[in-house]
Amino acid sequence: MTMLFMDGADMGDFAYKYDGFNANLTVSTTTRYGLGQALYQGTSISAGALNFRKTIVPATKVVVGFAYRTAVINEGVAVVQFSADNNTIVHGSVRQMASGALALYRGTTQVAISAAGIFPINTWGYIELSGTVHDTTGYLEARLNGVTVCSFTGDTRNAGVSMLIDTVTWIYPNNGALSLTDDIYILNGLGSVNNDFLGERRVQTLRPNGAGSKAELSPMGSANNWENVDELPITSADYNYSSTAGQQDLYAMTELLAGTTVVNAVQSTAYVRKTDTGARSAKSLIRSNGTTGAGPTVALSPTLGVASQLAEADPGTGLAWVPGDFAALEAGVEVV
Repeated sequence: MTMLFMDGADMGDFAYKYDGFNANLTVSTTTRYGLGQALYQGTSISAGALNFRKTIVPATKVVVGFAYRTAVINEGVAVVQFSADNNTIVHGSVRQMASGALALYRGTTQVAISAAGIFPINTWGYIELSGTVHDTTGYLEARLNGVTVCSFTGDTRNAGVSMLIDTVTWIYPNNGALSLTDDIYILNGLGSVNNDFLGERRVQTLRPNGAGSKAELSPMGSANNWENVDELPITSADYNYSSTAGQQDLYAMTELLAGTTVVNAVQSTAYVRKTDTGARSAKSLIRSNGTTGAGPTVALSPTLGVASQLAEADPGTGLAWVPGDFAALEAGVEVV
């Protein structure tokens, strides 16, 4: 697998998806296309304060893409950065400059800069950063709206021991009212698909809108299982439950937006917890073309958590997703 993570921010669930975030992080309905939500810096914070980060399986090469808009610029403060050694050493970053340029940094040293004026304030742009860490043959490249604006080959290793990137962190500037991030993807350089820049992308959030092929959990709220998990954003006011290993719930899902032509991957997310003593686990499900694929087994705790899977191929065909697969797509959860 090369695609590691995606987020459209529409569920308001950043507290479950990210491994750390500033207390001022929230969501806003100000988005690129007027639908859903975006991650938002709600109030002023000090320049360079870390807002949210994602821990990943350590990788030699990492690529991240995301939509970004800000109302202010603090000269040389990173927009996104790659770290290693368990997020203790920052190696590569792309920073927004007061001139409207984007610049690449190794640690705190600038190694490349774009032309001025390419990224003005109060304007949405799609930023992508690719990087490897090495003393002599490392590589950093920044793209804006699908076009390379600056790159560097050479020493990209700032310090530390590991040359494997393990953390991606997004940062907002000081007094960053209306600093917004949306439509995020993270991938590594492995495999034959989704292993390099994807270009500008949009993460669509689909939610349950009908009964699927399994309804084995007991409903708490509506008598229809799918109506207990269709809220946007998420809520635990109603839910489905079971203590029987092997029981599944599957739900029909809303359709892709009209005009969608390419699907890089599908990510299913179930919000799960246990309500009594003893061990219990769960895994998320994706069903398409008559076959159900399951994500990794996740041990449950009394605190709400996430069971997720990311599928780069249709489980029913073994081939890349096509929009037609979504007419009968189902997603859900299994008790383990």
